[in-house]
Amino acid sequence: MLSKAELRDLSGPLYTYDVEQGGWDLEDKGLRANAQHVMTHLVKDLVGKDFGDRNTVEFVIAPDCLQYALRFARWNSDSSDRVYPGDRSLSGFIDLSERGNFKATPLYFAEFAEAAATLAEELHELDHEDEEDGYAGDLPHAMLESGVLLVASAMEQAQTFEFDLVDAFGKRLDSLRERFQIPQPE
Repeated sequence: MLSKAELRDLSGPLYTYDVEQGGWDLEDKGLRANAQHVMTHLVKDLVGKDFGDRNTVEFVIAPDCLQYALRFARWNSDSSDRVYPGDRSLSGFIDLSERGNFKATPLYFAEFAEAAATLAEELHELDHEDEEDGYAGDLPHAMLESGVLLVASAMEQAQTFEFDLVDAFGKRLDSLRERFQIPQPE
């Protein structure tokens, strides 16, 4: 299980990669642009990645969940603590009976899908805000809620496939550095 302190510690290397080294190229584009870009990644993962393959889960999906969640907290000028699931039961985050298609899927997949849905619903409402009088959307809140679900999903993935999330996060960041030719910080 990932501790709150461990999650907090992961935000430093991600900040260095994203902000100081320009690894996340939309950093300065604002909440909405960044949320839309993450949502695109989440949907691509839902349809294009094998959530049942241990290597894909350990070395891509789970660490990416943590990265997106930490970014959501940072973009909202908030602490990583805001996206930590805490002591609550992970299954308590979503009501699987409302999402009938997910009843037979692993909890971590349902949490991931619900994170994408939470973000998509808010962005969709924002797209129609001119048409609706009095829409009081809250993109920052939706991003943080999605972040909590993503961290919960990553924790459930690590528990299911029995791997160390901190180690997986570090390896994923290393692979992204190599892929995009971003050097290790000194």
